[in-house]
Amino acid sequence: MKYFLLIVFATLAYFNGQAQDTVKHVVKRNVQDTAKHIFKRNAQDTAKHVVNRNKQETKTEISSKMTQLRTALMGRDSVALDSLLAEDVTYGHSNGMIQSRSELIRSVMSREQDYKKMDVRKMDIRLFGNTAVVNVEADVSLIMTGKPLDLDMDVLLVWIKRKGSWKLVARQSVKNS
Repeated sequence: MKYFLLIVFATLAYFNGQAQDTVKHVVKRNVQDTAKHIFKRNAQDTAKHVVNRNKQETKTEISSKMTQLRTALMGRDSVALDSLLAEDVTYGHSNGMIQSRSELIRSVMSREQDYKKMDVRKMDIRLFGNTAVVNVEADVSLIMTGKPLDLDMDVLLVWIKRKGSWKLVARQSVKNS
């Protein structure tokens, strides 16, 4: 009986040690898995937050460029226009006329194209990497080659970030009925 009890106690001690090792292993594994999950989730959330913040900052920057363009056109500011327009910009009008950078600046400075009012009713900015596509609904009043025009327009503008600066590369407008 004495040997039997020793065998039982030894067996219990052996299994108790294995149980403790198993519990330690399971707990350690669960802690590691939980830590990995939390880190991965926090990294994903942080990345999403950074991307969303950067997108909002970029949209704010594009909105500012749109305001600068409007101010430059209405104020006949050739220096501002020069800095906002890409060398290869195409500036399309609702009458089908398309102007280059130099043609637009010359036309605005000579008052051949004299903007009086540009009221934006709605503006939507979409971002695609270093490209921003802007859709605008606007009421525009101008004098074009001596004729006053009041237009209800939809305008599409494409901005591209080149060498750290946003430049207007394309603009096209259409008249609404």
